Amino acid sequence: MKKAMCDSKIYQLKIHRSMYYKAIFIFTLIYTPNALTKEWLPYDTQCTKYEIQRTDDLAQDPSITEADFCERCESRFANMLEIYISIKDKFTVIPKQCFLAMALRGDALFASSQYVHCESKNKAFFSKVRKFCINEDYINTIYTAWKDTAECFNYDTEKQKEIFHLINQESGGILNVRSATGARCLGQVTIDYVKTINNIINSSNKTNPLKYSEIYREVAQRCPRLKEKVLKNINFITCQTSLDPYTCLFYTFYGLERNHRKMKENLQSKLDYMGNREFPKSVANKYQLPIRLNEILHVTGTTKNGNKFNWVIWDDSELYNLWSKIDDSKELTIKKAPLFKNQEHIEQMFNYWAHNGGQSLVNSSVTKRIERLKRNIARSCKSHSQENRCLAREQIKEGKGIDSSLALKMFTSDLLATYPSTSRTRRKEVAQYVQKMVASNRRVFNYDEGSKDTNFMLNRYARIQPNSNEEEKISFQKQISNICPKLNFK
Repeated sequence: MKKAMCDSKIYQLKIHRSMYYKAIFIFTLIYTPNALTKEWLPYDTQCTKYEIQRTDDLAQDPSITEADFCERCESRFANMLEIYISIKDKFTVIPKQCFLAMALRGDALFASSQYVHCESKNKAFFSKVRKFCINEDYINTIYTAWKDTAECFNYDTEKQKEIFHLINQESGGILNVRSATGARCLGQVTIDYVKTINNIINSSNKTNPLKYSEIYREVAQRCPRLKEKVLKNINFITCQTSLDPYTCLFYTFYGLERNHRKMKENLQSKLDYMGNREFPKSVANKYQLPIRLNEILHVTGTTKNGNKFNWVIWDDSELYNLWSKIDDSKELTIKKAPLFKNQEHIEQMFNYWAHNGGQSLVNSSVTKRIERLKRNIARSCKSHSQENRCLAREQIKEGKGIDSSLALKMFTSDLLATYPSTSRTRRKEVAQYVQKMVASNRRVFNYDEGSKDTNFMLNRYARIQPNSNEEEKISFQKQISNICPKLNFK
């Protein structure tokens, strides 16, 4: 009886999902110009029979293709058009062609020994090396898992782009690659990384859950079936993540979401250098105290000895040493401004640095680095100085906040000088990681006629589809350049 009820429920879910995709198809035809035009796509036509079979097994895996990850699926169909538009706007911001271009470049990045092949997900060791075929089945499988996971985490456009850029850099969109250090799958997750997240998840129902366990509860409420993708046995990490994009993406999304929440808390914190000192309440109100980590104070006026001043003040403790010198009877301007023009960019940078350089870069380290930045900006500068800290100081005085490109330069220099490694090569690798990501993004998703990067992509298309013509390849790369998300910090 229970089996019959279960089978009936699964059948209903399949019908609902079928209706959902039919609705999307219909509305796509309505709202997409030239939707019926046959588009040339450079799927790999040179795969071996083993690669094709392996990809077919992945695409037909019932734990992937038949899972319904959204508990709201049945209610979706009350208003197909409204739901399609909202999902289109929020959850399908990165076109499928971008995943294809990424994977075609990614498949040329790794040594053959890095492609792991497991007979099943419940294995502790991979048995051989074997690639997937970057064909339509592969891209559809990765793309569907991506869209489902993004919906489960309620990720908006910018968060999706952030992880997309990370995957482009780390794995090139290849599910079953394993690095020399043991990082695995699309997001190149490690055993320690997964263990940390599992500890957080396992505490979620305890009396005193660990911080950020609420992420799991939120995701599980939206998508109960996604709970099945949590690794129960850490020994199976290589095989499960290389055979199930949902497991891989779950951990990648979870880690970045935890980092964002942690950094927002850090950036909103106030530094504790006042000790037992305290401002009179009227002074604290006047100067808009406290000055938080992501804020800075700009004050102009006259001192009691008659000197004009133009101060950029990084913390309450610095103001405490200055405010008694200010002549309140003279004209005074007090402006507390955001430290950064775009704080989300700063969070994104440190998320990337942490992925390469370790979790500490989004914990206490980010606080120390921003504090050091603020102290440097607060120091006086010579007129028209082109030092980065002086340029940042001028941006603060203009009330703009430090722009992201300048912040990137300053944090890169700081990491190169202070990242905790005795190896300059390693410090350089971490410090320049974000610039490398920008370069990788440009390599895959730009069209620059005659450039080395564009020629590389055109040659990839020619290699996997020898019969394609030059016009088709160029047209596709131009399309990629127009529709795929760019990584830049301005």
